[in-house]
Amino acid sequence: MKKGYSVLLKKGTNTTRNPPVLDKKTKISIRTMTLVPSGPGWRPTGGSIDYQFLGQKGKASLLDFMVP
Repeated sequence: MKKGYSVLLKKGTNTTRNPPVLDKKTKISIRTMTLVPSGPGWRPTGGSIDYQFLGQKGKASLLDFMVP
């Protein structure tokens, strides 16, 4: 796939509150995500992410959010 995958996640649950509540302002959009096989699963090799959650908002490379 040349353009990659796109995923949109909205209205997540804020588990930092007791009891957990639906956070209507949460929005994460992953665009042009490319993947390669890695062991039994898949590993992202590129893409961009737009995020808005817990008072933070911005744009970055998807790989910046990967755990080493």
